[in-house]
Amino acid sequence: MGISQILTRYIEICGSSNNAIIRRTKIDRSSFYKILNGKRIPTQEQAERIIRAMMLPYREENQLRDMLMRLVVGEREWEDRKQVQLILQMLSEPELPVVTSMLGELQSDSEPIATGVSQTNQMLLRFIHEALSNEEAALDFFVDVRNDGFFNNLKALCSLQTGRSVRLRQLLQLPSGEGLPGEENQALKYFEEITYFFSMTHIDFQSHYYYERMTRPGGIGVLFPYYLISAQGVLLLNEDFTSAYLLQDSKFCSLYREAFEAAFAKTKPVIHYLNYIEHAKALENHKEGVSFYPVFSVSLVATKERIYKYVRDPQMAEMFIQHCQILREKCPVRMYSTVEGMRHFADSGIIDELPPGFISAISIADRISILQDYRSFLGTRLFFVDEKQMPTSQRWAITVYEGDVMYLYRPVAEINGISRVIAVRERNVIDAFSIFFNGLVEGAGLLDTEAAQQEVDRLIAELREKENQNS
Repeated sequence: MGISQILTRYIEICGSSNNAIIRRTKIDRSSFYKILNGKRIPTQEQAERIIRAMMLPYREENQLRDMLMRLVVGEREWEDRKQVQLILQMLSEPELPVVTSMLGELQSDSEPIATGVSQTNQMLLRFIHEALSNEEAALDFFVDVRNDGFFNNLKALCSLQTGRSVRLRQLLQLPSGEGLPGEENQALKYFEEITYFFSMTHIDFQSHYYYERMTRPGGIGVLFPYYLISAQGVLLLNEDFTSAYLLQDSKFCSLYREAFEAAFAKTKPVIHYLNYIEHAKALENHKEGVSFYPVFSVSLVATKERIYKYVRDPQMAEMFIQHCQILREKCPVRMYSTVEGMRHFADSGIIDELPPGFISAISIADRISILQDYRSFLGTRLFFVDEKQMPTSQRWAITVYEGDVMYLYRPVAEINGISRVIAVRERNVIDAFSIFFNGLVEGAGLLDTEAAQQEVDRLIAELREKENQNS
């Protein structure tokens, strides 16, 4: 079904006249009819305006959006955008796995061989559980990236280890590094699978990858292409997870461990961790990018005077000045934020973008001054996302440097007392997030500039009233 047929069908469903839709969308009449007659492909913003102008029920509106956007932006890109939205939702509200009675059902079994789905799953669960229950909870593994069941089990078993350090290392094979049209973005789906581990500060999750230009992992034809390595041995698994063999011979186990270490050393990390200072220094090596800060970010408006006034440590103040200068001049980013994050700053004076204790609470007078400066960037360097239209992670800040790296930063999460920054370098994931954020336009994910300015003005007025009450 083409754009013309889709729009004609839904205009009939909504019951509005063409004139009414033209009036609501503020699209030129000639342009609208060219779109309606299939002679012109609408821009994403025009498509979103038309969708909203029909004032359809929620379900029908989403059905129309899905059909229309596939034609406007392309099948692959639209699927990637939906996947990115799902990841943002998971980062915002991580779905903690429910540990069922599966552990109680595990039976001790001395047999090294399992056949059938049930027996293989039992042996797999038992192997992971024993590995994580050891004094040094550690597990290395090479498993099909598409095996959702394995990751669900791993999440559930890891959730039992809160309070203990867990080390997970994964070697994975992605079918293509080209992002070919028509192929599902398995790298993005895999990234969705592992987002849970980012939120768990007791888990050191390391994942290395390599590209293979085929649709299935390279172990096809091998009896046991997948494996897990722990202190108790090596668990071999067949391609469909319907057969398993527990290898405990020390010589053969050593061969698997050596092969895994060699492959891990030669492959690229999907993610690696930085602390806040390392992250600030790394920005010097990047060019333009886009950032999403659900909390209030001061990078654009943090003057030397403000930094010296509120940052307690002089050395950290100098570092933060350089960091802000890089973001404003050497490595400019287009920044997306939320009204809710700005409102929290206005109410509390706390800058959640920065690690706890890094900066003192901002006075009401300086909050007013900062918001006034903040307002001047709206529509050029700074935009507010429409929180009704897209999921917003209140827990994570995300910066994407196109074709280079993506950083995820969670200020409130700490590992060994150091704020955790996650760097992602797999290019299919980076490209998908970059396209998603660059595709946000007013009316299709972003508040229009006038509405954003009104929100800032409202908060400034409230702060002035509070300041007058306190004086």
